[in-house]
Amino acid sequence: MGEAAGSDQILLDDKGGQGRVLMNINEQLTAWVDVSITMIDVWHSIIKESTNPYKRYVTPENGFIYVVSGKAKFACDESEYTLQKSDVFYAGKNMNLDVFILEEPFEYYIILFSVQQDASCLEGQPFRSHYTVHPEDPINLFQKIDSMYGTWNKPGALSKLYVKALFYHFIHDLFQQAHLKGSSAGLIERSILYMNENFRENLSLHSLSQFIGSSPGYFSNLFKKQTGISPIEFLTHIRINKAKELLLLSDAALREIANHVGYSDVYYFNRIFKKYTGMPPGQYRMKR
Repeated sequence: MGEAAGSDQILLDDKGGQGRVLMNINEQLTAWVDVSITMIDVWHSIIKESTNPYKRYVTPENGFIYVVSGKAKFACDESEYTLQKSDVFYAGKNMNLDVFILEEPFEYYIILFSVQQDASCLEGQPFRSHYTVHPEDPINLFQKIDSMYGTWNKPGALSKLYVKALFYHFIHDLFQQAHLKGSSAGLIERSILYMNENFRENLSLHSLSQFIGSSPGYFSNLFKKQTGISPIEFLTHIRINKAKELLLLSDAALREIANHVGYSDVYYFNRIFKKYTGMPPGQYRMKR
């Protein structure tokens, strides 16, 4: 898998891990901000027991492919990419794409879309490109694509609007992961994002370090060096701040609030809340 080549570049990888930079992330982000998109199709497919592992296509629209399982080699404009589970591949419209299935079953999702852009967006042709991203949090991307696919064929404009909203979330998360990947600052930023999104879960130093792919000791030292506190203390601050909001803005019982912010034991929640705020939750609620 490739490493980030600076905080503003997407790195393309071939099978041997030799990457070359094709597109500046900031150029991509600017292009996405300035264009209007139309969703064309979302589908899911599985190739298995294929008699012909080689296929040639001309891409009908701009599109993303998310690989669920298997392995394939994609060749586009003399560049080759080996794609496997969780990899994301992008190619613009009307590009020659050769696909060689290396491991079956090859399961994937495809999202097709068209873009309408004015002349100010055309410099560098960011949508006339191709690249891969190896996401650090593939489950997050998979959930969005799977929801898009499950909603796409439902009738009504509201369903199509939901798919389009999910697609923009997918693009945001994809480029955020590409942007953050590689640097130590990026690792900590990703772990903080993960904590903010999953504070209700049973997180531990071990699970957090696993998420960013490092040892607990290295992760803890790096996190404290950059933030001044330990990962678990940072997580506790997130949970206590969320609990403060719920205490002031809702009438939920303390046990419900404790469970909502990640504490199954309401008595422990009371103790930790008082430790960080100087007063028990019930007294804090009286500030409303």
